[in-house]
Amino acid sequence: MKKIKIISLICVIILFSACSINVKVDELLSPPKLTQQQDAIYKALQNFVGKNIKLKYPRTGKYRSAFVLANIDDEPGDEALVFYELESSDGSSSLLRVNLLDQDEDENWFSAFDFAGFGSDVDEVVFSNLGTIGDTKIIIGYSALNQTQKSMCVLTYRNKRLTEIVSDTPYSYMEVLDLNLDGSEELILLNQDNATQTAKATLFKTNSSGVFYKVTETDAMENVSEYINISSGFAEKGQFGLFIDYSKSANQYGTDFIYYMGNRLINPIKETNQTLNTNRLSNNYNGVTVSMDIDDDGIIEIPASVPFPGYTTLSKQDQLNATIWYNLKNDKLTRKYYTYYSMKNKYIFIFPERWRDVVTAEINQELNEITFFEASEFQANFKYDGKRIKDPLLVIKTLDKTALGDDFYYTETELFEEGYIFISNNQNKNYYILLGNQEDNMKITKDDFISSFIVLDAE
Repeated sequence: MKKIKIISLICVIILFSACSINVKVDELLSPPKLTQQQDAIYKALQNFVGKNIKLKYPRTGKYRSAFVLANIDDEPGDEALVFYELESSDGSSSLLRVNLLDQDEDENWFSAFDFAGFGSDVDEVVFSNLGTIGDTKIIIGYSALNQTQKSMCVLTYRNKRLTEIVSDTPYSYMEVLDLNLDGSEELILLNQDNATQTAKATLFKTNSSGVFYKVTETDAMENVSEYINISSGFAEKGQFGLFIDYSKSANQYGTDFIYYMGNRLINPIKETNQTLNTNRLSNNYNGVTVSMDIDDDGIIEIPASVPFPGYTTLSKQDQLNATIWYNLKNDKLTRKYYTYYSMKNKYIFIFPERWRDVVTAEINQELNEITFFEASEFQANFKYDGKRIKDPLLVIKTLDKTALGDDFYYTETELFEEGYIFISNNQNKNYYILLGNQEDNMKITKDDFISSFIVLDAE
């Protein structure tokens, strides 16, 4: 299945863990061996600032090196940005600095400008003219240790002059892309204002004279604790925008969608009070679900969660939830699928419409199975205790491929003898089903199941 850019939660946990013990990412990395070009740039920097240099690395984005090379002026050849701190004899570091280096007529590197950053780390570096004409813009985002709020500046470099056109602008998330598909890129900032408990999405670009300016802004979801995944894609044919998955409070999530039309940013979910329709939980059964194109049709689906029948009276941590997937059509959320989504086992099972709201499920962690049965058979506090529902509608079993074989707990022969049918696999897992014997309209066939089963790529 086609992957959408996503922020890995495991990496977030590692980064926050590192922050909690006051260890910086740079200190966890072994300095890479410099290329011949980087070595020449490094020596030119030492000639200007001295030898006690600690290099800094951008945390996100396309450029992850302390040496960022790009052609940012009207002359041939690249210039270099180097991010660094100066270390004293006792090992302490100064504030983050940025050095812009250029080449002379003999292609020797020299320091052209040196200036202070607005944080302790580099978040991201982006280059764009933000329009069809105008100078290349140098967009640098900075972050500070243990702070989610970031700061951005925008600079240009022309005729050996460095000009700062935007200084120390706060943001929570930054994206540069062609949001209205007109052939030129825009800069979009998401910013949470804790003082006013509001949030804005703001769009910047360059006008026909090459002047950088703010075009428009719109309200975004307020009181967001973290942006967990932001991806660009189509909400419907021709409607391109940003899908913004956020965490609003403990284990609760939602989605904004923002697009750009007629020199205006539009957030249809918030503007039309549809925010509650995107609410979902993570708990003992359900992981953190983000927007994605689950059926590879080129349109991104937005998830929401609802408890399966029989679970509404349980605590939120113990509720087994169905995942409802919505499409945005004419700015309205329209339900597309009612599903069971197993993040752990990397699959989505789309319910037959006749099952919706009348079929529930139970998970057996030991057997790595989920059993589906009519909700009328559900009993509060039901436990497997090694037993299965007497006559289920469907059982889905997932096995890691390492668990199969003569030397392991299962062999496929044993599974087949028990009535399981092999359905599909991915890089790491095999999937099997056990079908019930019902003759009424609740029955599901193997072909029905295959057409409703989506295997996700293993990570």
